[in-house]
Amino acid sequence: MIDVNAALDILQSAVDRCGMVDIRTSDTYAALTFLERRSTVRLPFNQFRFALEYDNWTTLDKRALWEVLTVSLDGIRRSVGE
Repeated sequence: MIDVNAALDILQSAVDRCGMVDIRTSDTYAALTFLERRSTVRLPFNQFRFALEYDNWTTLDKRALWEVLTVSLDGIRRSVGE
């Protein structure tokens, strides 16, 4: 069974790998959903999910993707009390 720290670790790993591999995995989405259910704040989850699902990230935009995911993950951490 997943816990908050494990879910955050999964999302952090996704952020760390976002410029190298497709991070849209079932584990990433499961961790995002798990944490979202424990929060009353929706914006960082919506931002993270939008960044995952946006299909036009080019090589030049990988830095922008990383920035959006990083800021979103910071908001997610705050929203679940970590």
